[in-house]
Amino acid sequence: MRNLYKEWEPQIKEYCEANGLSFEKAKKMIRNCNFVDRWLGLGYINPNREKKGLLEDIPAPPVLIVREDENGVLQFEQTEYTDIYLR
Repeated sequence: MRNLYKEWEPQIKEYCEANGLSFEKAKKMIRNCNFVDRWLGLGYINPNREKKGLLEDIPAPPVLIVREDENGVLQFEQTEYTDIYLR
């Protein structure tokens, strides 16, 4: 299976560095992706919380969204959580 994060990792690192964001933090976040619409979302999960597996119902806030446009160019979207978790 394709891994959009691995495929886009160099561009994500470049974007983080150019925008004062921590790539080290970004690469540790959970990843949600959609291969059809070509987007990847990075989300934050507190590493100190109790692990409940599938019983966990606390959503991971979206921190950074990466989309590939029709020309194959990556578009980055910061959210209200970007500064909180990537600075």
